[in-house]
Amino acid sequence: SVGERSMLGVFQEVAKALAERPVGGLATFDLMFEGIRSALKSSVQQSIQIAERNLDDDFAVRVLKALFLVKYVKEFKPTVRNISILLLSEFELDQAGQRRKIEDALARLERETYIQRNGEVYEFLTNEEKDVEAEIKALEVDPTEITKALETLAFDEILRHRKIKHLATGYEYSFSRKLDDHLLGREYELSINIVSPINDASANPDAVRMQNMGREELAIVLQPDVRFVRDLTLFKQTDKFVRQARSGAPQPGRDRIVLEKGEQNARRGKDLELRLRNLIAASRLFVRGDELDLGGEDPQERIVKAFQALVDKVYVNLPMLRGVGYVEADIAKAASPNSNLFGEAGTGLIEAEQDVLNHIQAQARNGVKVSAKYLTERFGSKPYGWPTVATLCLSASLVGKGKCEARSDSTLLEGVELARALNNSHVLGNILFTPQLEFTASQIRAARDLYKELFGLPADGTEARVL
Repeated sequence: SVGERSMLGVFQEVAKALAERPVGGLATFDLMFEGIRSALKSSVQQSIQIAERNLDDDFAVRVLKALFLVKYVKEFKPTVRNISILLLSEFELDQAGQRRKIEDALARLERETYIQRNGEVYEFLTNEEKDVEAEIKALEVDPTEITKALETLAFDEILRHRKIKHLATGYEYSFSRKLDDHLLGREYELSINIVSPINDASANPDAVRMQNMGREELAIVLQPDVRFVRDLTLFKQTDKFVRQARSGAPQPGRDRIVLEKGEQNARRGKDLELRLRNLIAASRLFVRGDELDLGGEDPQERIVKAFQALVDKVYVNLPMLRGVGYVEADIAKAASPNSNLFGEAGTGLIEAEQDVLNHIQAQARNGVKVSAKYLTERFGSKPYGWPTVATLCLSASLVGKGKCEARSDSTLLEGVELARALNNSHVLGNILFTPQLEFTASQIRAARDLYKELFGLPADGTEARVL
């Protein structure tokens, strides 16, 4: 202001303006501007004068005046609702209609850079701020930078996990991170694919469902949200501008605006994360073409629950492990000839052991000796999904039960030596498994009889290797 002005004088000006209106009307806040217009420097009210000349929307100009008056009132938050209250002209007004009208006016003022929006809050821009805002919006940002920002928000800030535990078995599974079908980082058999509002497919979930049928992925389809995409772009533009501006020569007035822009952008980042959380909480989830009906407000919890369904549908042979949680210490127990890790010694093979043995035998018929590393890869992928330690325990148990032999550089491995070798991940490629020779029931019976004759004791165990 160029001088002091009596608030009573301002109120008097507003009262005069209302003189012709019917009783029951309210003094809207924008009218206060007329009361102080004559005391304002011309440079300060230039934006409003330009708006009055160029905007063919009187209501938008009224909104702009109200925002001008509250610009430096830090306690007041100019949200759509609060602006609506400032511009309430009568008690019986249709507030929903008024709100829509204000939203349209704000959208236009923002488009034409009279104001800026930060989350839910709108702010009048001075001439210097307007220049800075125009510079920010003119900046080119590489689409990969926007994708990277979205990936950071979704995977690093919200999901956070690199592996997700399968609750039924206690095993952890790594997964590929995908955003709009593009792989981010390392590839694994299972994937989590977020279909974001940037992608047109977010408006067509049924097309995503069809694609999802033949894939080992959890598809998270977010709802279309143009404003979110616009704000994310503005977030990256402002971030780039602030970094560039800090490296230039000092300009006190401009530097203050740049500092404020940086602070606003930090708040915008937090707001984007919150909105993305809500988008994921309300997203549609697909696994193998089936939609999952999962409630819950927490997006991380929702993704973890959906991942359980993905593991169950892809790794259909996982239940063969009977929910046993294998650890490295179990390898030594499994390799022992008297192992009872999978039931009593000599009671035959469990289903999982039989599957591993069948595979070793099938490869042997083709003249191939399979390595421990090969077995862990084979049974670690679909349809098994067994953890490495489980496959090693089962392989060691087959040797302990005399169903196959393990050799490393032609040296026979048994018991403790086998367990030690299997616990060393660097030598798994050198440990080769071959099926043990099969003996007939009559040969085994004859061996048992011979044992009894020689030692006067019945033989314990019915396996050829044990005998």
